[in-house]
Amino acid sequence: MSFDLGVWYADPPITSEEAARRYVSRPDDESEAAEPRAEVGAFYDALTRDLPDLTADNYETSPWSTPLTVGEDFVVMRVVFPRAAEVCRVVLPLVDEHGLVCFDPEAELLREEFDMMDKVRFTAGDATVVLAPDFEDILRESGEPAQDVLDPGGPRHDQ
Repeated sequence: MSFDLGVWYADPPITSEEAARRYVSRPDDESEAAEPRAEVGAFYDALTRDLPDLTADNYETSPWSTPLTVGEDFVVMRVVFPRAAEVCRVVLPLVDEHGLVCFDPEAELLREEFDMMDKVRFTAGDATVVLAPDFEDILRESGEPAQDVLDPGGPRHDQ
């Protein structure tokens, strides 16, 4: 399982709907022959200084589930799910620095609509990510009675 992000150059403003169309309309061949435009190339260079692209030599330690896809005006990242927050702490400031659009295709959210560093996120057992979960979301997923969730000194289930 991976967490995917698309980053590309676009003239703002852009809506989530436009971003979703752009994400799915990128070339199917997973790469473009043209050199990346300056903003995208600078983003890629900065990103791979901190988090090198996937290779045969680093596949066991890389945060990427596949090599980065780089086109003329986009970079697509497929992140191994357990390292998604770590990667976002690197990617999101770089997106802002280089004036790029960042899109989460699964949640269909733009960078402006999510911020994994500041919002509470909850990942359910089926890998569904809930932004700013409410108490009912947590109770439903925990399967525990409310008093056990609320009382950290309550019964221990691992004894």
